[in-house]
Order: sequence, then C-alpha cells, then structure tokens
Amino acid sequence: MAHQVASWGPVAVDATGNVLDGKAGTIGQVASSSTEYRVFPKTGNANTNNYPTLEAYLDAEQVDGRTLIYLGQSFIVTRS
Repeated sequence: MAHQVASWGPVAVDATGNVLDGKAGTIGQVASSSTEYRVFPKTGNANTNNYPTLEAYLDAEQVDGRTLIYLGQSFIVTRS
C-alpha cells in the first residue's frame, strides 16, 4: 500500500475562485479577495496542481484508486 500526503490550508482567492499570488496581485485584487481552504501544490502529485479544493482533490484521488485515511488540520493522507 502506498500512502500519499498532501498539505492544505487557507489561500486568498478572487471573485472567480482563482488563487492570488500575494506578490503579483494588485492592491485591489487582494483587498477584494476572500479566503478558501485549498490543497497546496506538491511536486510528484499531479492531483495537487492549481490549488484544488479539498473536495476536488479527494475526488481526483478516488479516481486514481486512493481512499482517504486521515484528514488533519494541515494535511491529508490517502492510500492506494
């Protein structure tokens, strides 16, 4: 059984749900942003690309044959 660990946490998103880069975003974008909890990108795990929502990440893991083992305050563990 192979385990996969992914980190997640709060990120700033614009009105359309795009993740804002704090260094590249304009003052207006950052001021009007909201916070969502997203999975952080991790090299070697394609399901983490583009900061997916927790639901989208877990759906992609299920499609790949993995099941949720643990959901903590800052990380997720899945197993194939």
